[in-house]
Amino acid sequence: MIARRPCPVLLLVAALALVACDDEGHGNVKTGFGDDMGQVGEDARPDEPIDRSDADPDGTGLGGDEGPRETDDQGVPPDVRDMAPDMLDAEPPEDDADTEPPDRGDMDASGPDGCEPGAVMRCGEGECPGGVKHCTADGRFGECEPPPELCGDNADNDCDGRVDETLVGNAVPCHVGVGGCARDGVLYCAGGFVECSAQPGDASEEVCNGIDDDCDEATDEGVGGNVPCAFGDGICRARGLTICDAGGNVYCPAEAG
Repeated sequence: MIARRPCPVLLLVAALALVACDDEGHGNVKTGFGDDMGQVGEDARPDEPIDRSDADPDGTGLGGDEGPRETDDQGVPPDVRDMAPDMLDAEPPEDDADTEPPDRGDMDASGPDGCEPGAVMRCGEGECPGGVKHCTADGRFGECEPPPELCGDNADNDCDGRVDETLVGNAVPCHVGVGGCARDGVLYCAGGFVECSAQPGDASEEVCNGIDDDCDEATDEGVGGNVPCAFGDGICRARGLTICDAGGNVYCPAEAG
């Protein structure tokens, strides 16, 4: 709400009404309560009363001008506006409380890193600029995964501290597959990329032999192995899981206390 400003016209008229001048330009200051506040000129008290009929002939309280005074589009006389233009034209300060906050609806709040699960982002620097990060299910990017080692470029592409470790003659061992499918080999260069010379073996039906024949990282399951067993009596009783030996025999490895 804009506060009302005091009217400059009324203040000016009130100020003029406090000074009464005689024909020679002398006068005294009146308080409006019948007492003199001070003297103006050499003769503050003239012997003859002063005729004020010409000061306000139309009784409007605006002096001796005849007819209505000209005003601007805000109803203020030009001479009054010249006296205090800043006060008349001042605008009220804006209320910052009405300012709306910026729209943040387009921000992605799917996770702490703001990524959608499954998204891929490039990463890495120096000799490993071609790495990637994968966005996990909780909206976070995982560790930067370096690019594979290249052969013959004399650079540590995978950032493992070794340069072209797959060059002919290095004989770096490698391992592929699990259980009965595991095979060992050596790294070699194939088309500029590192490969392992071994290939995983073929899975087979699980038998009781102490080997993970079906290559599922479980041994002898369903054929006698990995079955709960116990050995001994009372407080000496021990528990374990059955094991198949190479001859196809099943035994309980638990030892009584």
